[in-house]
Amino acid sequence: MLARAGLAMCLAVSVVVGPLWFAPGHSGAAVALAQEAGDRQALVALYHATNGAQWESSTNWLEDVPLGQWEGVTTNRAGRVTALSLPGNDLAGQLPPEISNLAHLTELNLQSNYLTGELPPEISMLADLTELNLQSNYLTGQVPPEISMLADLTELNLNSNGFSGPLPSALGALSNLKVLNMSRNDFSGELPAAWRSLNNLTHLDLGGNSISGPLPTGLDDLKGLEWVDLSYNHFQGEIPPDVEALTNLRVLYLGFNDLVGEIPAELGKLTNLRILNLRANSLSGEIPPELGNLSSLRILNLWNNDLWGEIPPQLGSLTSLRRLDIDSNNLSGEIPAQLGNLTDLRELWLQGNQLTGLIPAQLGNLTQLERLYLHNNRLSGEIPQEFSNLTQLTRLWLGRNQLSGEIPAWLGDLNNLTQLYLRSNQISGEIPSTLGNLTRLEVLNLWNNQLSGEIPTELGRLTNLRQLHLGKNNLSGEIPAELAALTQLEGLLLEDNRLVGPLPSWVGNLSYLKQLALHNNQLSGRIPPSLGRLSDLTHLTLDRNELSGPIPGGLGRLGDVVQLRLGNNRLSGEIPAGLGNLENLTELDLGHNDLIGEIPAELGSLSQLSGLHLGHNTLWGEIPAELGNLENLTELDLGHNKLWGPIPAELGNLGKLEELDLGQNDLFGEIPAQLGRLLFAVSLDLSGNWLWGEIPRDFGYLLSLEHLDLGGNQLTEHIPVELGWLTNLKVLDLSSNRLSRQIPHQLGSLTNLETLNLQHNRLWGQIPRELGDMTSLKRLVLRGNGLSGEIPPQLGQLASLMELNLSKNRLSGEIPAELGALTELVHLFVGDNQIIGCLPAQWQSLDTAVNDLEDTDLEFCS
Repeated sequence: MLARAGLAMCLAVSVVVGPLWFAPGHSGAAVALAQEAGDRQALVALYHATNGAQWESSTNWLEDVPLGQWEGVTTNRAGRVTALSLPGNDLAGQLPPEISNLAHLTELNLQSNYLTGELPPEISMLADLTELNLQSNYLTGQVPPEISMLADLTELNLNSNGFSGPLPSALGALSNLKVLNMSRNDFSGELPAAWRSLNNLTHLDLGGNSISGPLPTGLDDLKGLEWVDLSYNHFQGEIPPDVEALTNLRVLYLGFNDLVGEIPAELGKLTNLRILNLRANSLSGEIPPELGNLSSLRILNLWNNDLWGEIPPQLGSLTSLRRLDIDSNNLSGEIPAQLGNLTDLRELWLQGNQLTGLIPAQLGNLTQLERLYLHNNRLSGEIPQEFSNLTQLTRLWLGRNQLSGEIPAWLGDLNNLTQLYLRSNQISGEIPSTLGNLTRLEVLNLWNNQLSGEIPTELGRLTNLRQLHLGKNNLSGEIPAELAALTQLEGLLLEDNRLVGPLPSWVGNLSYLKQLALHNNQLSGRIPPSLGRLSDLTHLTLDRNELSGPIPGGLGRLGDVVQLRLGNNRLSGEIPAGLGNLENLTELDLGHNDLIGEIPAELGSLSQLSGLHLGHNTLWGEIPAELGNLENLTELDLGHNKLWGPIPAELGNLGKLEELDLGQNDLFGEIPAQLGRLLFAVSLDLSGNWLWGEIPRDFGYLLSLEHLDLGGNQLTEHIPVELGWLTNLKVLDLSSNRLSRQIPHQLGSLTNLETLNLQHNRLWGQIPRELGDMTSLKRLVLRGNGLSGEIPPQLGQLASLMELNLSKNRLSGEIPAELGALTELVHLFVGDNQIIGCLPAQWQSLDTAVNDLEDTDLEFCS
């Protein structure tokens, strides 16, 4: 009794202070107890190091019971720990070095936890270990080379961690290894040559790393491989033909690498192959017909390569195939009718190629087919009637082809369909009412066809519908009230049709709606205030209709909206200040309406706005300086209003602005020099105002400018020579101002200019001969100035010129014969000058209705 109590006391102490070392005279039982105590100590250390108090399950841990009763612990007859399995148990922290004390451990499974830090090299002392599974943790650092000392290891799973560095060559010493999974880490470098010694390996998974270099050759020693996954890496080069040595291979994943070259025909010898996945590389050439020998193949995925040629009809021999994915290549020719032999096929992906011809009727034999993707090709003809046999079909994508005919009524019998995608074809006729039978349908996309008639009321039965795209057709009639039942709708696209009637107020009840596109129809009436309840709405496009009345203030509550287009209607009233609350808005188009009042300063709070279109209204007041806060703005159109006051210098802060239209208002004052900071500006229109002073010389820095219109103002002084720096300019209009002095010869550098309009100014001096260097010029209008001297013969070099207007000046001398070479000339005005001599004979063919040659009293040269 006392001896038993003393032994218990020694055991208790050993748990706390470490393993006991017994003298040679102690019994074997005592030694066994001490060894069991060492195992207990290792487990206690693991418990404390990995926050055991927070484990999901820790039954009997730290209890004075046999270790075999502790959660996840297996022991042998001697009480030694042989297996530790705690997957998904919320272990958090680092593995303690004491784990090496589990000398009889054969299986360690701690997958799917929160282990961190590096893998302790002491783990190499677990000499009996056959299975090590630490996948799906947060371990980092390099794999210690000492792991190669685990000579009995058959399975090593380190996938889904944060390991980095090169793949350890030392693993090549693990000659018993069958499963090696180090996928989804950050390993780099090349595959170690030493791994060719792993001749018992059956499963190699290194996918999802940063491994580079060529794929290994000389694979004769790895003939036992059944599963190889090297996808999502950076392997380069070609697939080695000696892959044919892997005759036991069942799965080969090489997708998402940088592989080039052709697919080796030798792959056709791997007759045990079930899965061949080579997607997302840069493989080229034709698909080898030898792949048709892979009679056991279930999945063939060649997506997103550079393959060309025709689809081999031999693929029709793969009668076990469940998925065929060869989309997003450059395949051409017709779809082989032999694919109709793949009667086990569930998914057929052929989209994104250059396939032509009719859709084979034989595809109607694929009665197990669930997904059929043929979109983005050049297929023609009608939808085969044989497709009515495809009753298991859930997704039918035939869009972006050249299909014609009508939508078959029998499509309504494919009652498993969830997605029907026929967009961008040449399909005509009416939408069949039978589509209303597809009650599982979630996506109906008939966009951009030639459909006519009214929207069937039966579509209101599609209560699972999330996307209804009927835009860009010739549909007429009103929006059916029955569509109010489609309460799951996220996208309602009916734009570019001939729909009439009001915009129904029930649309405001479609609470999941994110996109409402009704633009370019003939809808009338008011915008329903109920639209303000669509809190998930991101796109609202009602432009180009006949809508009237005010803009509902409730639209200012659409906090997620990024695009709001109400332009080209008959809307009236003022712009609601609440629109300034739409903090995610990127485009606001209210142009071409009958809006009045001032521009709300609150719009200056729309920090994400890239396009603001308020032109062609009757807005008045000054331009709010707050618009200068819109740092993401690329387009600002305030033209054709009644705005007055100076142009705010703050607009010069719009550093991303590409288009600025303030034309046809009542703005006055000088043009702010700050506009010269708009370095990305492509178009600048300040025409038709009351601006005075000089043209800012800083405009010469707007090197991206293609269109500059300052016409119809009161600008004075000279034309800045700096405008000659704007070599991208296509239109320069400075007409109807009070500009004086000579035309700068530097304008001759504008070789991309197509229109130069300087008419109705006070320019004098000679026409610079350098204008003949503007070889792209189509319109040259210098009418109504005080230009003198002779017409430069260099203008005869303007081979693209269609309009030449030099009238109402003081030009003298003869018309240069070189101008007769202007063969594109249509509009010609040279009257009201002091020209003598004769007119070039080539001008006799000009239409007298669009020139003033009869008013010159000059004869044609003989």
